[in-house]
Amino acid sequence: NMDEGWTRFVLEDYGFEYHSVTNSEVRAESLRKSYDVIIFPDQNSAELESGFDKDEAPADYAGGLGEMGVRSLRHFVEEGGTIVALSAATEFFIKKFWLRVEDVTSTVDRANFSAPGSVLRVIAQPSHPLAYGAQREEAIFFADSPAFRVQEGRAILAYPPGGILLSGWLAGESFLADRAALVESPMGGGRIILYGFRPQFRAQFRASYKFLFNALYLSLE
Repeated sequence: NMDEGWTRFVLEDYGFEYHSVTNSEVRAESLRKSYDVIIFPDQNSAELESGFDKDEAPADYAGGLGEMGVRSLRHFVEEGGTIVALSAATEFFIKKFWLRVEDVTSTVDRANFSAPGSVLRVIAQPSHPLAYGAQREEAIFFADSPAFRVQEGRAILAYPPGGILLSGWLAGESFLADRAALVESPMGGGRIILYGFRPQFRAQFRASYKFLFNALYLSLE
């Protein structure tokens, strides 16, 4: 999808080597032998799980991850791998990996909450590796993305109690107040990193690239 293309462009532009993983590779259950980190760009849970029919897409891209893929990804993380899930893709991992993290926007009436493309203020934890290079206050681009209530895991970026909007439009600020925008959720020997925003949005919002790149470097530790 388009978000995947932006992700590839940013990685190429900054000299990161990568490989585009197919469904069949994921289901093979030997991911940890080849990969340290797997990025899932913005894509909804149903598409990740079931994908497209064979008459809608080339064979390599038809179908979804299914239960075999979920099991393989779980093994990948338990064996020390890192999964990076961007925006809508977070729902899939919250549900399938039984993470104790909730997207608080999923049950909100959209008549009362809207941020269709806005720059928002977050508070960072600069001492955490995912926030290396960050200031205490940072800006992220938010486009009707998730926001998290964390029961287990660590919030690396969180919205302040008020004064969240920096530029654009935000209705229903209270739904974001004190919620997390970036979460690290440990699992076995690895981790799932949940982004309630797209750090590489349109390959334009360079201020938040560091939060993606830090995850790649962290996966090597």
